[in-house]
Amino acid sequence: MWTSRPIWRWSRRSSPKPLNFMSDKLTKETGERIAANTGLMFIGKGGGAVFNLLVMVLATRALPPAELGALFILHAFMLLAAELGTFKSWQALIRFGVPHLAAGDTPSLHRLLRFTLGLDIVTALAGSVVAAGFLWVGHGLLQLESAYLPIALAYCLLIALRLRSSSLGVLRLLDRFDLLAMQSLVMPASRLIGVLIVMQTGASFASFALVWAVSALVDYVSLWGLALWQLKARGLREGLFSKWPTLKAPETGLWSFCWLANIDASIAVAKQELPVLLAGGVLGPAFAAVFKIAHQIASVLVRGTQQLDEVIYPELAKMVEAGQTHKIWPLILRTGGIMVAIALVVGGLVAAFGPDVLSYLMRKDYGPSAPLALFLLLAAAISAAYAPLLPTLYAAGRPGRALIARASGVSVLLVLFVVLARVMGTDGPGWAFVIGDSLALIVAVAITQRTLSEQVALDKQKTTL
Repeated sequence: MWTSRPIWRWSRRSSPKPLNFMSDKLTKETGERIAANTGLMFIGKGGGAVFNLLVMVLATRALPPAELGALFILHAFMLLAAELGTFKSWQALIRFGVPHLAAGDTPSLHRLLRFTLGLDIVTALAGSVVAAGFLWVGHGLLQLESAYLPIALAYCLLIALRLRSSSLGVLRLLDRFDLLAMQSLVMPASRLIGVLIVMQTGASFASFALVWAVSALVDYVSLWGLALWQLKARGLREGLFSKWPTLKAPETGLWSFCWLANIDASIAVAKQELPVLLAGGVLGPAFAAVFKIAHQIASVLVRGTQQLDEVIYPELAKMVEAGQTHKIWPLILRTGGIMVAIALVVGGLVAAFGPDVLSYLMRKDYGPSAPLALFLLLAAAISAAYAPLLPTLYAAGRPGRALIARASGVSVLLVLFVVLARVMGTDGPGWAFVIGDSLALIVAVAITQRTLSEQVALDKQKTTL
């Protein structure tokens, strides 16, 4: 039921007594950890976004819009195919692994890890086969020329090696966001180095595709290595591989959680990658290149909000486990406000200097990127406001509600993307993002307030038992 009392009015006197280890001091430390870890990840992902923007600028000097757009379409398709089949096992690893780690229950944590690894392996292999099959018969739908098909099919092999989710979950569960921040620079830095090399040796579509593929592989391998290293450092690796990965769930409710998380993650990646494919399908590969460059500019903020999602989720899970739900709403209001402030500052800087800088750095063929980027930056500022809300729903064990909140905005965004692109041209996609993210914010606030009210009531019941 909807509460008649706003969640932010729960006072300390009416709040439930902490159930176990999380005192007011530890709650303060939680906020400080979130701020510090978010800062680390924002710097890492922000730096990566800058590297990627440099790569885009160099690529626009080497390839015409049609070829560069084809490369972006291919990479977006690979990521979309990979993510649609992924169960986001890192979310399950945190949701169900936090109690095991706190209790020192290594065998249970190992069973959970073997399950998430099994999910990663099976879905990666299946995604690779399905993606290759789709490209074989449907590459024309993506406006990829037949000459690019051999390269595209080889690119699909990357999906089978993209076993990232469990590795990410391990590092987040062990609070090693410093390592994640550094690792987030691996792909963009290696891509930048590769682009500089091919521009000296002869730039072509094939050489750029090779650079994209190699940099992705380097990213995957480095992430696996860091996760294994940290498991060993914490004494958690011994015995992990004594049994094979499995799809047999070691926890009640684990499979249902994973399915809902998969659908929600698929919607999230659809928002990230599908617009590039729609841009190419509706307005052609050349516009896909223009859109991708604008999207890359906005990703300085988008990446930051994504990292907040990943940083705050483990901390919120600990607060819910400790019966401290009543302290979550003020925390996410403060965090969301800070994210919006950062987004507005960055957006203002881009609005003031971005068009002149881009027109100087890139060929005139890519001119429409600058105004489109301003729309996407505004949308990123709106999405920053609800960045802490969706992980709150996961921490409360309500992934279905997070799915509803995200789907409401993304579905409207994708429909409007096609409609407004046909009606308004290059400005249409920007308006679609602004309207879609605004709707998602409204829905997420309403659902999160309801969920926290219900969880606070459950916490109070526990204290009276």
